[in-house]
Amino acid sequence: MATASFDRKIIVKDKTAVDVIVKGLESPVMASSYSTVDISQEFKRGKNALKRFSSRSKNSYQK
Repeated sequence: MATASFDRKIIVKDKTAVDVIVKGLESPVMASSYSTVDISQEFKRGKNALKRFSSRSKNSYQK
């Protein structure tokens, strides 16, 4: 694993760049809220899709 980038010193001489970095570090992190997913419903949907697609492929080989 490359760890050299973690130990690298950064020198910022421009006051505007320093202000932007400080503002970014001080601002609160906006966590996006994810909608809840019903896992059992998704499993059912996936299982039905697999059944539907596999039955199509089986029917196409029966000539």
